Amino acid sequence: AEPDPGSLTLQDMADYRVAQRDVICGEFRDMEICTTSPPSSGGAQIMMAALYDHLLTPGADRADRIAAFVDAQRLAYADRDQYFGDPDEVDIPLEELLDPAYLEYRATERFAPGAIPTPGDPGLLLNGSPVAGRFAQDTTQEAAGTSHLSIIDSDGNAVSMTMTVESVFGSQRWAGGFVLNNEMTDFARAVPANGSRPANAIAPGRRPRSSMSPTMVLDSDGDILMTVTITFSDSSTLSGTTVGPLRALEEGSLAEFITEHYWGYSRQRDGGTLEYAVEHPRWGVWDAESVRFETDVATLYGREFAALLSAEPHSALVAEGSDVSLYWG
Repeated sequence: AEPDPGSLTLQDMADYRVAQRDVICGEFRDMEICTTSPPSSGGAQIMMAALYDHLLTPGADRADRIAAFVDAQRLAYADRDQYFGDPDEVDIPLEELLDPAYLEYRATERFAPGAIPTPGDPGLLLNGSPVAGRFAQDTTQEAAGTSHLSIIDSDGNAVSMTMTVESVFGSQRWAGGFVLNNEMTDFARAVPANGSRPANAIAPGRRPRSSMSPTMVLDSDGDILMTVTITFSDSSTLSGTTVGPLRALEEGSLAEFITEHYWGYSRQRDGGTLEYAVEHPRWGVWDAESVRFETDVATLYGREFAALLSAEPHSALVAEGSDVSLYWG
């Protein structure tokens, strides 16, 4: 479309086929996390949960728990950036990345606050065959912009769906009453000078890596506990809305985990519930190097949590509209 037409043709659209892929699941305590497989980023969410547990220390206080969750994200984010792409085009070591032995070891590679996160090498650890050099360093620059819905009906059927047109108004083109997306920006932006290719490099017929990771969490009996979305573009933390009867969730370990460990509230101590946790500010890693806290909400806990991390060496708080960003460097 004018004024700057692209090269997409009707034949390109006719050749497009929807790919149906199996979900991937990973254990977390007495729960199971089931989420989207590559080129979506759900695998990193499974990694974060395991890394968080390995990073926790006995007697951890609220600041320690927040720091552990931040570092779990930084570690998983670095691996996700390096290895995730279109599984029909690149060989992703997904099984190795989710291997409990690798995740336990990866947690020992915690970065200093001012360090630039680097990927681990699950192949080298698990079987002596390095995989980190398989791809060039990622150069993707993701734009913010997702929507999500979660539904659980009275029969226990559940839907977790995330959608996007990429940045504001997508491609800024309309067709049949719909805004067309601009997912090309989800590819790596630059090819290294030496000609090596990132896992998420652009190529004809290739699907870009997606940050959208609709997720379901199951209890020890295989029943749905909650549905959430994990969005790595604008805030890589639990940002979905829990639906269904909260009373059932509040009696389970998942609610206890989210209120106590993500937000620092104890049901016994503070009267915190899962609903209470969801209503509080989102926060999470941005580009694996900085942390953003939502602050334009009814409470001031976003600023409080940011202040806890700002006490770390070599860090500074920067206000950005509705966010407070903590840059690790």
